Amino acid sequence: MNRHFFLPLMLLLYSTIWASNAEMEDLFSLDIKQLQNITVVTATKSEIKINDVPSTLRVITDTMIKERGYQSLEEALADLPGMQFRDIQGFNSYTFMRGAPSQNNLILMMVDGVVINELNSGGFYGGLHYNLSNIKRVEVMYGPGSALYGTNAVSGVINIITRDPDDEDAQGLFASATLGSFDTQSLSMRVGDYDQSSSFGYTISAMYKTTSKMDLGGSDGADNWSDSMDNFEEDLSVEGKIKYKNFQLGVILQDKKASRTTNYKSIGTDYYDRDTLWHITFANIWAKHKLNIDDKTELNSMLYYRNSTVQDDTVASVTNGVADNNQTGYYRPNSLVGVEERLIYRGIKDLELTTGLVYEHERLAEGFSKSYSNSYLVEPEAPQKPDMINNSLKSLYLQGQYRLNSEFTLTAGLRHDESSSYDAVTTPSGSLIYNQDDTTIKLIYAEAFRAPKPWDYTFGNGNTALSPEEMENYELFFGHVFNNNVKADITYFNNKIKNKLTFDSINNRWVNQGELAAQGIEISLIYLSENFKSFINYTYTDSEDEDGVKTDEIAKHTANAGLTYKSSKNYLSHIGVNYVGKKSNPAVPTEDVDEYTLVNAKLSYSGFKQWNVDFMVKNIFDEVYYHTSNRPVTKYRQPERSFFVQGSYK
Repeated sequence: MNRHFFLPLMLLLYSTIWASNAEMEDLFSLDIKQLQNITVVTATKSEIKINDVPSTLRVITDTMIKERGYQSLEEALADLPGMQFRDIQGFNSYTFMRGAPSQNNLILMMVDGVVINELNSGGFYGGLHYNLSNIKRVEVMYGPGSALYGTNAVSGVINIITRDPDDEDAQGLFASATLGSFDTQSLSMRVGDYDQSSSFGYTISAMYKTTSKMDLGGSDGADNWSDSMDNFEEDLSVEGKIKYKNFQLGVILQDKKASRTTNYKSIGTDYYDRDTLWHITFANIWAKHKLNIDDKTELNSMLYYRNSTVQDDTVASVTNGVADNNQTGYYRPNSLVGVEERLIYRGIKDLELTTGLVYEHERLAEGFSKSYSNSYLVEPEAPQKPDMINNSLKSLYLQGQYRLNSEFTLTAGLRHDESSSYDAVTTPSGSLIYNQDDTTIKLIYAEAFRAPKPWDYTFGNGNTALSPEEMENYELFFGHVFNNNVKADITYFNNKIKNKLTFDSINNRWVNQGELAAQGIEISLIYLSENFKSFINYTYTDSEDEDGVKTDEIAKHTANAGLTYKSSKNYLSHIGVNYVGKKSNPAVPTEDVDEYTLVNAKLSYSGFKQWNVDFMVKNIFDEVYYHTSNRPVTKYRQPERSFFVQGSYK
């Protein structure tokens, strides 16, 4: 093991030495206690302190986002244990939790509790289209969540909580602008107001971002594309909420345009590396109401509409070969309407019961409709509407939390789904939690499933006989607060996925074949004081199939560390380190992707009235590093050193 692996450890030792010399009376002793008592909602669908959550759950706060200079959701997730990535530097990027690679369809992604996964494939889109300036916190629940959420909540659940009108930070005017390397430009704004006397308020936010990502032409991109290649991403996000007493209306609209050039190698092939466009839009509109029937019973109602559409101006294939000289247009509309009624009952001493009914009706494209031009220089006409499929889902779930005594809490849950597409699935979960003083121990068992979607059923030659993937999870969590400033935890997990959806290249279709077993350990340590914060985490992951063959794209060792220092009232600096060990590459089985270490930094100045200025450097030491590939491109170069300056007004 080389020096890369020990760099985060050296940063932690430095932070420990620094802290030991600090005056203890100057330390902000409430920070750790606040972490212990933070209230979350994702793991139980009701407000609960994080120590009582029946899963391993980690929170990314708005303060962390600002202090560390995250520019994308993936950057924020990368500082957590158990996370790994495949970024093709194109129209999407992929997140893997706890040793299970996928097309983002083993993780449930939500915004304000409403799922935002793409409807046709079940995967979610990574990239720059999430408005980080409007995020209050991100709750990351590790392990299966199907007992509450159904399909796709396999490796975990990520819930982005945006600002509410009655949040102090949501009121007034906020605006920010960012300029950076590779033509990166970003504008965001937020305006909100809340009247306490009438209990009415609103918040509206918007973000626009454009970037050419990085230089990938010629040797910079490992000779996959010509020097004239184009690569870009252009994102627009609009979010809004209206709150009146116990009623909320919310909307999030995301428009993502990106080049699809990096999907194929152009040098030495028939593919042309310009003039592609992947254009997908997401729309979530929801209404929520809470009714307090009495002091022991609460009814929560939610009506929601979801839309994820690959727009008809998408051009995803451009070939200049003699036999196939054209541009190809794609179109894939999808929509869903759903309603959920959730009843919370606290009428029995030491017992809280949550039960819910869900009904959804979705109208999905059976596949892409396509159109073709007669030249690789001519855009195709908009494709016609594809054949559509109507599916319905009825679900019932029940979860109970019973406090056995002052120290032990028992949680059990069960959900039954009946779908016109994948028949019936029942998923249980259970946990035993010990909380005493500064120690928390959680013993967790949960199951989960991922149902096939039209993308699976119809891809290639198609396979209508697919069954859901199933996962079993065993987990042991131990956390301890050592004093007012230091908190640590360690988690052991053991996951097994059965009926795994695997692509059969011989028959050109997806099949249920094989298993994936992943086990590992996640260790995390946090130190907080008034002017100084540090964290370090390490993850060991051992992932393999039923024959003992190690899983592609998964590094055994990853580690992250960060130091944030407030040197005066107006200056704040942060340095972060991410280490990823070597991993095998499915595109070239005989060639591993090497380990790498990234160092990022940020300096903030807030001495101007109502203004804040941030300077950020990503990949300070200009590390040349790559991500794995499951595409014709053998591996993907990641961004070189880049600089950003951001000004914000509040």
